[in-house]
Amino acid sequence: MKGNTWLAGYILFTAILLGGSGFFLFKSRSAYNETFEGWDSLKGKIIRFEKEVPYPSEDNEKKLEGIVTEYDGKVKALYESLSRYQKPLNAQLTDNEFANQILKNKVADFLKLAGEKGMEVEKKEEFYLGFDAYKTTFPRPEIVPALGYQLDAIEHLLKQLAESGADKLSLLSREQLPGEVAPADPATAGDTPPGIVPGQVVQKYPITLTFAADHRDFQEFLNRLANDKEYFFILRVLRVDNSSPDGPSLGGDESGAGGPSFAKADGTVATKEIMEAKGLATLPFDQFVTAMTADGWEIQRKDARIIFGQEKLTVFAVIDLVRFLSPDEVKSAPEPKSESKGGSRRSKK
Repeated sequence: MKGNTWLAGYILFTAILLGGSGFFLFKSRSAYNETFEGWDSLKGKIIRFEKEVPYPSEDNEKKLEGIVTEYDGKVKALYESLSRYQKPLNAQLTDNEFANQILKNKVADFLKLAGEKGMEVEKKEEFYLGFDAYKTTFPRPEIVPALGYQLDAIEHLLKQLAESGADKLSLLSREQLPGEVAPADPATAGDTPPGIVPGQVVQKYPITLTFAADHRDFQEFLNRLANDKEYFFILRVLRVDNSSPDGPSLGGDESGAGGPSFAKADGTVATKEIMEAKGLATLPFDQFVTAMTADGWEIQRKDARIIFGQEKLTVFAVIDLVRFLSPDEVKSAPEPKSESKGGSRRSKK
């Protein structure tokens, strides 16, 4: 009896041992297959790379040069197409010419034009085309060409406003150019040429205006702005306040004032005598309308179209003067300074 028990235990142990060995053998075989397939794939890549031309090569370098040349040509062609609508910078302009001659003459010429066109300029005696800082001082010589461009554009913009028929110019201001004001510490000025922001290919010179005009003249100014062939102007902010936001009363008020109008289906318009005979200015307005309607007359409603062009508008606008930099200007500007986790790469001495 004991012999049978021992034999059964031995058989069970042997079965468990063989099963475990088979499991580990299968697992090892799978790992081996995966490793072999990975090595086979890697070996194929190595053989393929060995047959290819290593980079960089002379052929690849020529291809890259061709791509760069083609791209450079497209950039120059794009700038040339844009430059037809913007004037070049006057690199020969000096600080003395700008402040003592050009700026003063342009201020006088514009004020004369505004007077001829009937446009009032608020605080006329203090008006200086937004360049008040240069009434008594000279600009930095490096910034003068960009200032000259901005001055010409502002003068051009204000001429368009005056010639459009605006009634009054209440405010004009401009945003200073980068580098227009010299830093207190020249050592912190950096290498960027005045007027140019590193990494930018487009400059924006914001101009702020507040003026008064009627609807027709305001529309004329916007059309001139949108179709200008000398400068790129972008209307970025616009706020319009109407002097008559409510408009006229439809059909007159209850007293009959405001000129109610009546007509019949055949187009006959009621005269003042006919309306007076029906109670105009003697009957309450609603009873007068009832009497006219009973006699076949229909009140003529005034719609919004009759008030267009009659309102006086006060307009606040921010207009961006846009200038596209030439490829040479972009190349001359240094790349923006990159910063590490420890701060700026430039250290003070």
